[in-house]
Amino acid sequence: MQFWGKIQPMIVALKFFIAMSLSFISGLLGLVFSPQRNYDAWYQVLAKSELTPDPLIFTIIFVILHAFLGMALFLVFDEDKPFRNKTNAIMLFMLQMVLTALFNYLFFGLHNVTLSLIVIAVLIMVMLFMFREFLSIKKYAGWLVLPYIIWLLFALYLNGVIIYLN
Repeated sequence: MQFWGKIQPMIVALKFFIAMSLSFISGLLGLVFSPQRNYDAWYQVLAKSELTPDPLIFTIIFVILHAFLGMALFLVFDEDKPFRNKTNAIMLFMLQMVLTALFNYLFFGLHNVTLSLIVIAVLIMVMLFMFREFLSIKKYAGWLVLPYIIWLLFALYLNGVIIYLN
């Protein structure tokens, strides 16, 4: 019993580290294709919505939202339920990571704003399913996903405006 009492906090810390790391992977991969400090000429010449945030705001929001997603995933990992009850939630999390990276690649890498709009729409649907799954496992985990869904709706609008104006 004494051994388990000493090892358990390390297991919790490891779950937290893994969850936070996973939550930032897709975003970090996406940064490879994102305009850095307004140097991406293609992005700069696009006609954009007047509501388009400054790149610094995008960065701050990125960090906050991915931290929320990491905390949500940690709560799912740490919930005292059999792993098989968490499989759908974790698979949806992984799918949203792939879709997030794909969006960044399509939009910033290939400059394909139309396909990236479709990916955002699919990502929103995946996130709604993920919200429901996380909520069923741990209520707080679900609510931590909601800000990202709201952001994606805004991103859908911004992407749509770019298509319309260009």
